[in-house]
This record gives sequence, structure tokens and C-alpha cells, in this order.
Amino acid sequence: MSLSNTVKQQITQWYKGLSEQIDGFIPRAPQRQMIAEVAKNLADEDGRHLVIEAPTGVGKTLSYLIPGIAVGREEGKTLVVSTANVALQDQIFSKDLPLLSKIIPDLKFTGAFGRARYVCPRNLEAICAAEGEQIDLMLLVEDKTEIASSEERAMCQQLRNDFHSFAWDGLRDHHKRAFSDSLWRKVSTDKMNCLGRNCQFYQRCPFFIARREIEDADVVVANHALVMAAMETESVLPDPKKLLLVLDEGHHIPDVARDSLEVEGEITLVQITAQVDNFLHHVGQYMAQFRPAKPPKLANPEKLQLHAEKLRECFRDFSLLANGLLPETAKDPEYLFPMGVLPEAMQLCCQELFKLTDALRGLSESILNDLTEQTAKQDIVRLHRSILVTSRAMGYFENMAKLWRLASLDQSSGAPISKWLSRRYEKNTVTDISALCWDPC
Repeated sequence: MSLSNTVKQQITQWYKGLSEQIDGFIPRAPQRQMIAEVAKNLADEDGRHLVIEAPTGVGKTLSYLIPGIAVGREEGKTLVVSTANVALQDQIFSKDLPLLSKIIPDLKFTGAFGRARYVCPRNLEAICAAEGEQIDLMLLVEDKTEIASSEERAMCQQLRNDFHSFAWDGLRDHHKRAFSDSLWRKVSTDKMNCLGRNCQFYQRCPFFIARREIEDADVVVANHALVMAAMETESVLPDPKKLLLVLDEGHHIPDVARDSLEVEGEITLVQITAQVDNFLHHVGQYMAQFRPAKPPKLANPEKLQLHAEKLRECFRDFSLLANGLLPETAKDPEYLFPMGVLPEAMQLCCQELFKLTDALRGLSESILNDLTEQTAKQDIVRLHRSILVTSRAMGYFENMAKLWRLASLDQSSGAPISKWLSRRYEKNTVTDISALCWDPC
């Protein structure tokens, strides 16, 4: 659609408002030109791409925020701004948008950070409780609690106080103190270890609070890695048809895409067997303890055992082929497949491994969906433990299914898929062999 007079007037009014908020603000022709081009492009129904290069000092950030917000409000879409890194993301969130909120009425904005950037209230409480407080049974869903030093527990106590007093929003980058990666791993979480709506801290969880804020926001500030991840999995971002996307510092996209779209998995018989056997044991416990009304067909013990044996047999065939290409005695610890093309026999193995692994992913997903509906019917601690075990299994099978799928394809979006095998040695002993694929799409 063409720009309406309302949008044009809003952009002009907001741009003039900058002079009242920024001392010494001088309107610049390049900035006005950029604002006009961004506005026309975002309002265009054909979904055209626009690439803008401008030197430092032009005011690029404000030049896409102002028209982006105006067009987004007109079309009922959310403006998603993606940056190259978390630091720049936080700068836009903490500096540029608060400035515009003084000019634009009722401006709503939020940040979309990865789950691991937020504190997990459940993990934080569990570590704090280790200091001798009465432990809530709801925190005892893990087989083992992360061990924290006395110094780390003292820090966690401070984090908990700041979080409960609303002095801190739970985002790692927004706290006044810096944290070691070791401590942060203990108080944060990932998708596989998150109870989601079943967690007693769900309503207070900073990650899910941020997700709820995204639904009503005019502007969502994300980073390239999160946008790339959103292409592959369930996204915290709005539906692509309901957003306008700006990629700030877009020259970083190739590097971020390479890192984000790479899939890696340990492909040793020991690892595969351990994961499958543990899952079979868990499925047996699930069937006995929770007695689902409509159990998945593959949960049948005989069918599941047969399925697992097929997977092991197929993987043994793959291992023989992989060892032929990258023997333990090889001087080079990596084997790169020319143009991403696998030998036919290996490709057939990968196709079968994808089907078998994806079926286990589907089974774990069915079990997880059933467990999340049983909150009021079961022992809550046992239920939460089962949810976490199932979620971790689903994460593993999901990653491996994606690996086997990419390995079995010749191309993606008309381009070869990079594929290679890699061995890792420790003290002259082979510890594992990994397969890696990179999807260029």
C-alpha cells in the first residue's frame, strides 16, 4: 500500500519532536531520505527488501524506528528490530526507545532475548534454599541440585532480593553486577529444562513475562541469533505475517546464520544406545505411573523395543561407513564431504535414521503433551520430574532428527549443504565422533 497521509503526518510530527528532546539536534537530509525510503519500503505490499548503508552519525537507528513504528501502527503489525549483538540490542532498548517514548504517545516496547539470558526463579530459589532454609518440595524435581559455593550462594541471595523487590527484571544484562558464566548456568535454564506453564513460578518468570509483553508491543528488540533460531523452532517473535523486520548491522547476518544453522551431534554407539535405552525406561515408567487414556501406538513395549533395535542396527551400519571414511588411525581428525554429497549407502542410512529418530521425537512430544494436562491429577513432584525427563529426551531426538534430515539431503534452497565428520581425541584415545551439517537456507 502507499503511505497514507496519517502515517506521513505522524512521521513528520515525531521527527520534529526530536529537536525538543535532543540538545543541538539538526535535521539532516540523509536522515530524512532514509526515513522516507524505510517508510515506503515497509508499507509496500510486495514485501521488497531495502539495503541501506550510511556512515556513523547519520542517526540510522531513529531513522528506521520512527517510520517503522508509524507504519506498524497503521497496519496493525509489530516492528521487530534485530541487532548484531546483545550490547547493541540493549542500547536500543535502554536509550533510543525511551527517548522516542517521550515523543510517541503510548509507545510500548520490549526486548526479546534468548531464554538463557533470563534468570530461572526455580533454579535461583533452589540454590538459595541450600543455605539451610526449609526447602519447598516443589524445588526437588531434579535428581541433583547444582552445587554452589558459599560466595555464589551469597550472590544468589542478593539476586533473589533484587528480583523480589523489583529492583531487577531478571535479565542478565540488566543487573548492575557481572556474573561468571559458571554461576549464570546454575541460575538460568534452557528449553529442555524448563517446566513452562507447569512451573510454580510461571507467572513471575521473567522470560514468560517478556513473551507476554511481546504480544502487545509496538516494537520488539531482538538479535540476529534469536531471529535465526526463530526460523527453525517455535518463536518468541510474532508471526512473520504480522511483523515488520529491520536487520540492523546486517553485514553480520552471514556469520550469525552459519553459527545458528549449524547442527551437531555425537554419533557414537555408546551415546545413541544410552539415550535410547534411557528413553525406553522412561516410557515404561510413564505408562505404569500415569496410565494414559489414549497411549501413543509407539509406546507399546513390543513396538518400541522393535523400533529401538531397528535404530541401533541402522546406526551400526552408518558407523561402519563413517569409520571407513574417518578411521581412528587417520591423521586428519575431520572428513569433509565434497560438495556435501554422501556416498549412496550412507545417505540411505541417514534417511532411515531420520525416520526412526523423528518417530521417537514424536513419541516424546505426545507424552509431554499428555503430562502437561495432568497437573491436577498426579503427585506434582513426580509429574514435574517426568516432564523434565521427557522434555530433555525430546530435545535430544529433535536435534538428532534434524541432523539426519540435513545429512540425507543433497541441497537446501538450491545450494549444497556442508557436511563433515569429526573425531575428538583425549590422551591419544578416541572419545567420540561427531557429525555436523550446515544449512545454507
